[in-house]
Amino acid sequence: MYLHNKLLLVCACLFWACPTHAQELFIISEPASNLPAKAISMRLTNKFMQGKRHDVNGGGDSVWMHRIVPELAFGVSKNVNVRISGFLANYYQPKIQLEGFNVYVKYRFLSRDDIHQHFRMAAFSRVSVINHQIHFREINLEGDNSGINNGIVATQLLHKLALSATFGHVYTMNNINDTRPEFVAAHSLNYLFSAGYLLLPFKYKNYNQTNVNIYVEFHGRKGLSEFESNIYDIFPAVQFILKSYMRIDMGYRYQIKSNAARNAYSGYLLRFEYNMF
Repeated sequence: MYLHNKLLLVCACLFWACPTHAQELFIISEPASNLPAKAISMRLTNKFMQGKRHDVNGGGDSVWMHRIVPELAFGVSKNVNVRISGFLANYYQPKIQLEGFNVYVKYRFLSRDDIHQHFRMAAFSRVSVINHQIHFREINLEGDNSGINNGIVATQLLHKLALSATFGHVYTMNNINDTRPEFVAAHSLNYLFSAGYLLLPFKYKNYNQTNVNIYVEFHGRKGLSEFESNIYDIFPAVQFILKSYMRIDMGYRYQIKSNAARNAYSGYLLRFEYNMF
């Protein structure tokens, strides 16, 4: 029993959920930090809102619309992570159906560590394949558009405060059963700025303590075409880390400004994650 508890404590320290890393588990952006090598992460996210369903007939009565995202991530090595995601939703039809999937690969190429602080940078690539009609000018590779997203993320940890910036280019492609309309830009720029703060515990004693983190993230998207679109969102959230290997996220996305029609101008997020070492 003693050896088992000691092993769990070592795993907890390796995992981001220890006090010096917990606030790096951003909600809508990925940090430059990685899962440990050979670690596996299972995640289930529900993005939901109340509104008119966007179907080919122009919508109908107000309903609760859900986009459910199961994900599996694993640490290939200390510098390489892979995440596979699926998308199921009732945004465009009465019943929840499979929309598509994407694969996300991240390579950490810089790591500078110090006591209670570090700076890391990583390059990433995401490929999405989606199977439904394209209705909106907004470019969203998480359920709406097929495409490729390449970029760089930098994360700075300063004791209980974590800051991160992400910049990326998106190239949109045809969906499986629909050609990309002319009003959807073939290229866009994405940028995210994220901040997380470890609120609790005030003093770390053991891996059984619940960590409470608060976040605010800013997301901007700019379509590069004659049908230029600009979207700016802010996303406050709270996060609970349980026993160092389970995680619960709750957040709300609020649109600051947009000149593009989109499937959701605001919405809620609820997520559960379980990690195995």
